[in-house]
Amino acid sequence: MKKLTLSLLTACAVVTPAFAGVTVVTSKEYKQPVALPPPCFRDQEFTLDLFYSYNDARPGGNHDDHNDRRRHRSSSFERYRDGSGGGVALTYFFARYFGISVEGNWWDGVETHHTRRDRVNDGKRWVWDDNEDDWVRRTKRKDRTRKSSDKSVAHQVTANFILRYPVELCNVCFAPYIFGGGGGLFDGEKVGFGDAGAGLEWRITPNFGVFGDWRWIFTGKGKNDISQSRGGIRFVF
Repeated sequence: MKKLTLSLLTACAVVTPAFAGVTVVTSKEYKQPVALPPPCFRDQEFTLDLFYSYNDARPGGNHDDHNDRRRHRSSSFERYRDGSGGGVALTYFFARYFGISVEGNWWDGVETHHTRRDRVNDGKRWVWDDNEDDWVRRTKRKDRTRKSSDKSVAHQVTANFILRYPVELCNVCFAPYIFGGGGGLFDGEKVGFGDAGAGLEWRITPNFGVFGDWRWIFTGKGKNDISQSRGGIRFVF
């Protein structure tokens, strides 16, 4: 028994140093987590737009009312005409799909017409006037209409509510959107209006994009409506 115990102790003493330098390898390997790219459209973001606008004046309003001409010997009215311009817009998206915007647009598109009715001499003849007890000129008169026009810049301020639908497919990011609201035109007269339209934004990077949209402006107050198209660049903060 003593010989067997001594033999086992001797074997353990010989085997232990042999395992001392062996490195234990585990079967599991550590993998670094892959970082996801930032989204093109964030849930909350602020944008600054610089845009070009083309304003197409459409028929509307009543600019040369017959009754008004009969009541007044002189009158003037303004109407909008086709014109190009541009402006700046600030937009805040308080949610991924909803936002509000305020913009200013300046374009050369106001034409003021002036109409004046004068009475001018059409013929002359000397006649005796018993009341004056003298020879006087008898004048046959007629109305003569003079027309002129001036051109000026329209100052447009608009506030809109925006509904967009962001789409992110691989490296392509775009968002169709619709909007509606109203504002005012200041061009010597103050005219309120309502507007509604639709557009598309292409987000090139999370902080920069381009866009284009179209809207219809309902002016009222004897003015003609406006079909307005915009195209510009967008900085995202």
